[in-house]
Amino acid sequence: YSGLLVTETMYTLFMLGAFVAAFRMTDKIGVGTGILLGVASALAALTRAVFLGFFPVLVFIIWWMRRQQGRKGVKHLAVAVVAWALVLLPWTLRNYAVHGSFVPVSTGGGKVLLTGNNPFAPRTWHAKGFEEWVKEKAVERGIKDLSALPETQLHSLYKGIALNFITSHPFDAMRLALQKAHIFWVYPVAHSDSAIGEQALVTVADVVLYIGAAIGLVACWEYRRRMLPIGLAVAFFFLTAVMFHAEARFRLPIMPFICILFGYAATVVFDKARRIEFVKHRQKQIAAGLAIAGILCVYAYTGMLFLTGKV
Repeated sequence: YSGLLVTETMYTLFMLGAFVAAFRMTDKIGVGTGILLGVASALAALTRAVFLGFFPVLVFIIWWMRRQQGRKGVKHLAVAVVAWALVLLPWTLRNYAVHGSFVPVSTGGGKVLLTGNNPFAPRTWHAKGFEEWVKEKAVERGIKDLSALPETQLHSLYKGIALNFITSHPFDAMRLALQKAHIFWVYPVAHSDSAIGEQALVTVADVVLYIGAAIGLVACWEYRRRMLPIGLAVAFFFLTAVMFHAEARFRLPIMPFICILFGYAATVVFDKARRIEFVKHRQKQIAAGLAIAGILCVYAYTGMLFLTGKV
């Protein structure tokens, strides 16, 4: 991914820092670790606003995993929340000074929601007619000049148009959700959209990575409680992309988690004792086989779409 300079590069660093602190806190809660969790989480949220919504989930999971510690665990989690709020505070105050309203990180939520939920999605960025459609919807709401609206009101308008589309076209919204799920997981993250050979190489690498991750997930199923923060993070960021707007690069921050599962699968494959133990469990074999079959079917379907010119 070094060929791509995107916000996900820095965001991934801060996000993984937050998870390092989170896993330390599940073992041994301390003030320093709490501060690290809060600061890293705030920096991640300032880089990509999606982490702002995940931080409360992460704090709750840490509390749930260490709830036997009672007040001591809550105290150190409170330190993390205070550190998180203090790092966000300067930018939030700046937003209030600029917009005159409470905006913790970003006003872009409305636009992102509309980008992924409209008749021209999911290819909104280059879809001819999208801007005209938005202007028509704005006129229906009595707004003739979008450029005259303050930023907060503009994105509130975008949010209203998007929600109206979702509620009035539920089946189209569901179809778009499936398409965005496909984009999120399957589309290759290559340096160039026109280099077919590079895209093919990246796609093959993704298939191998997913197959290994599927084996690793099945093999480490007994550690699922320990892996709960990672599982919830993957689910949260995936569902956020499906709800709002999906691009292949949005997958980058969770790829380290996929690599962890792949690495665990490698220990099963190359360690004789673990390999024998895995083979003995028929249920694990069936689960891994079904997961691999599903991955291959999805990519076979994608290949058919590519060969027929639909993607």
